[in-house]
Amino acid sequence: MALFSSAFLKLNRARQIIDELDKMLTEHIERNPPESELLPPQAADDGGPNWVVGKIALPFAPPESAALVGDIIHNMRTSLDHMASELARLNDKSDKNVYFPFAENAGELEEQIKRRKFTYCGSDAVALLRTFKPYRHGNEALRSIHDLDILDKHRSLIPHATIKIGRMQLFEPYGPVFYGKDGRMGRNIQWVKPMLTDLEFVFERTEIIGSGTSAIQTLKDLVGLCESILEAFAALKSCDDSRGDRDGDVATETQTHEVFYVRERHTPPDFVPRRG
Repeated sequence: MALFSSAFLKLNRARQIIDELDKMLTEHIERNPPESELLPPQAADDGGPNWVVGKIALPFAPPESAALVGDIIHNMRTSLDHMASELARLNDKSDKNVYFPFAENAGELEEQIKRRKFTYCGSDAVALLRTFKPYRHGNEALRSIHDLDILDKHRSLIPHATIKIGRMQLFEPYGPVFYGKDGRMGRNIQWVKPMLTDLEFVFERTEIIGSGTSAIQTLKDLVGLCESILEAFAALKSCDDSRGDRDGDVATETQTHEVFYVRERHTPPDFVPRRG
């Protein structure tokens, strides 16, 4: 198998689930399109003309979408741990309790590198890890993968629908201009049904993800980030190295089949065994 093959498989699975999630949300919108309507006028607090109010109702995301988001994030987080484990084995170390480390801040990173036994991956791998700054206020996107994985264990990550309104002017004036008792000019206005376009699902505002962040694009970007990290660590190792580790997990990139042979004696019907 190729270097970090199990880690890349996790990312491929994450991409498959993203496509599944995207399809689910698209079909959900087709079955439950957004609605808009004109509500009864509301009296103004200042005694002026009444307010004309329009209501726009957006569909909730299907509950199943939260489970898919959690699976996507967990596959991303696991891919980094698979890579760390394989790096340890390539360095002739045990992969027990070896994980990709995350820290609260830059000062804590060295402690986490030791605690997560990432030192087993080799000094060159540790040096490369530091450049990715996997801590708060370092690489925020990378740190968010870890935080979202923890958040998903306690609270569902449900995307919320949002839209961009194609027609910005929802009301238009009609009829002649008139003047109120206070001398202010006014006109009658009527509801113009908005063109609801570019509907998408976003993540709600949290300490991890900003408000209005596109769910699908955010997940795709995070998978791309993980892939770039795997590729950077893979560059430290030679993909042409044909040696296997102690478990036989690492093989040459060109090896695509495991070959074995079986045989059985053929005994003709008239066969008479020789006697000594």
